[in-house]
Amino acid sequence: VYAVTDFIVLIMNNTMKNVLKRGYYKELLATVKHVFLVTVIVSVFLFSLQKAQDYSRITYYLTALCYLLISYVIRLVWKKVLATTKKTSFHSAVYIVTVAERAEEVIAHIERNNVGAYRIQGMCILDQDKTGQTISDVTVTASKDTLVRYLCDKWVDEVFFSLPVNAPYPADLIDLITEMGIVVHVQVEQMYVEEWQHQTVQKFAGTTVRTLSMSMATPQELFWKRALDILGGIVGCLLTLILTVIIGPMIYIKSPGPIFFKQTRVGKNGKLFKMYKFRSMIINAPAMRAELGKYNELDGPAFKMKDDPRITRIGAFIRKTSIDELPQFFNVLKGDMSVVGPRPERPFFVEKFREEVPRYMIKHQV
Repeated sequence: VYAVTDFIVLIMNNTMKNVLKRGYYKELLATVKHVFLVTVIVSVFLFSLQKAQDYSRITYYLTALCYLLISYVIRLVWKKVLATTKKTSFHSAVYIVTVAERAEEVIAHIERNNVGAYRIQGMCILDQDKTGQTISDVTVTASKDTLVRYLCDKWVDEVFFSLPVNAPYPADLIDLITEMGIVVHVQVEQMYVEEWQHQTVQKFAGTTVRTLSMSMATPQELFWKRALDILGGIVGCLLTLILTVIIGPMIYIKSPGPIFFKQTRVGKNGKLFKMYKFRSMIINAPAMRAELGKYNELDGPAFKMKDDPRITRIGAFIRKTSIDELPQFFNVLKGDMSVVGPRPERPFFVEKFREEVPRYMIKHQV
């Protein structure tokens, strides 16, 4: 009960939020608060079951005290471990948008206040075209005119706008990037917000910013979603392994070769990953695609052909029943995909779609 209560309080109370930003005193206060909540909840539990009299109160309070001391020491040690590895364990790729006069200052400020949360992906200078130049080891990869195209092509999690008060506010540019589904941070000295934009005020690398996004999930919501993915992934993987014993030999007999098929797909924030399927086509199917192009029944990059000669007999069955999709539960377990989420497309599909509608990229934020 103590262990389960500790875990629940950890998640529901978001105890580890900003853990690397806290000093010794604030960490002690956070630990005391956490231990107090756990102790009270367990006490109420024992009292409700009329079991409190079975335990020594001195032992119970000593347990809480030992738990407090051990927990605090382990937190400090773990923070040291995180701090030493923060330079190689970044969570988000952030892109800086600023003006030439404050570019070096913004980079220095982020690096000084970064606690392993961000990796600077690149920089855009709005008032000058410095594309290709390097400022404080950060490459200027786009100008105001090419910024949207760059964000479509590269893997960027968040965009940070840092502009002086006298600079024109790029409202149209910020709106377009937000519509693409990318999280946008704007320094509060320059701020205009549309009604449809979800906004919060928070700290970003030591700077107070207004954060804009199409929607926002809390850490608790993200935790439960990932927990559901892990549970669904385990169940799906077990089912896949059972079916592999049955279907695997049939796939191999009809067309000798690998049972599983791997294909590059575009995932969250444009990150590429290998998606798994049961193989439903013959081995040299990609090479035959060019020869069969004239029989394509669809316009554009997609290909569909009635009685496609590349599909084996068992392949036609597993496609019709969608059994070929089951190995994707391995991707769910790895974190490449989610049980509930948009279909990951192939790179050449994504390139075509985003050329026509940059807002298409919002699909890749979940």
